[in-house]
Amino acid sequence: MNNLPDPKPTTALTRATAADYAAMLEVMLAGMSNGSRRQYEHTYADWRVWCAANSIDPGAISAPNVMRYLNERPLSRATKQARLTHLRRLVQTLYSADTTNTRLETYYAQLKMMRLSVDDAPAEPNPKGKKRPGKRLDGSRVHELIAAYPVSLDGKPHLRGLRNRALLAVLFYAGLRRFEAVKLKWADIDFEQEHIQVVGGKSRKRDAVDYVPFLGSLARHLQAWRAHTPDRVYVFPRIYKGNHIGQDQPISDDGLYRQFAADFAPHDARRTLISDLLESGTYIGDVKAIARHTNESTTLRYAKPHETKVIKSRAKLGY
Repeated sequence: MNNLPDPKPTTALTRATAADYAAMLEVMLAGMSNGSRRQYEHTYADWRVWCAANSIDPGAISAPNVMRYLNERPLSRATKQARLTHLRRLVQTLYSADTTNTRLETYYAQLKMMRLSVDDAPAEPNPKGKKRPGKRLDGSRVHELIAAYPVSLDGKPHLRGLRNRALLAVLFYAGLRRFEAVKLKWADIDFEQEHIQVVGGKSRKRDAVDYVPFLGSLARHLQAWRAHTPDRVYVFPRIYKGNHIGQDQPISDDGLYRQFAADFAPHDARRTLISDLLESGTYIGDVKAIARHTNESTTLRYAKPHETKVIKSRAKLGY
């Protein structure tokens, strides 16, 4: 709960105990999927950072403060709307813990009426905020991307190159989603059984485990990187200038995105893997297991472009 606003009994926000609020917030978050919970927690953490930078009580979730917060963040309109929803839900939850608190009641009424302008846009374009069309890369392009990162420089191991090769291998050969890749631990990788354990994947409980087999050159790139991080917990830490590995903490979602944004979006790697498996004739059930889809219908969506091309090649026009 450390990422959430901390409404203490000493502030003007509340008459209830901090424990009451913590319990209510936990109930709210516990009922969400892993993905939704991460988004809410990210919003609350960012809200606290902004409040600290502006000397504002994080419990003062009023419409003017929220509007100022959203306007000062370089986010897309869709992301701002999502964060407004998160903060509105937070106030609603806090108010339900103390319905006699008139300040909370006022905040909730303000946020319920608050609307973003249709012209609302970030001051600077945000590559994440603008949804880019998905694409599939061909096999030669995948090899080019991996080979573009050197494994040595001036006779020494090039740590960023080794890490990025392993990261690309996890994206293109295991199909991990971005949030799954950044939190990957070495304990989740079994080189003897040749599989990766994905813990708490999309639409899964936090302790649910899925297994993804080693495909392609995944093992080789992971082992090459592992040789330089023998005592680490997380597989993909930050690499600083001067070829230095950062603390034993994972690279951020944004950090991963920025590594490859010029060439492809991380989900394009997953799209490439699934599409290629289907076109090569891999059994649909196996592709579903590798992709960790709940339903085969989701997996089959990736086959539609290929089916269209096949139909086109067989179609004959008489005019």
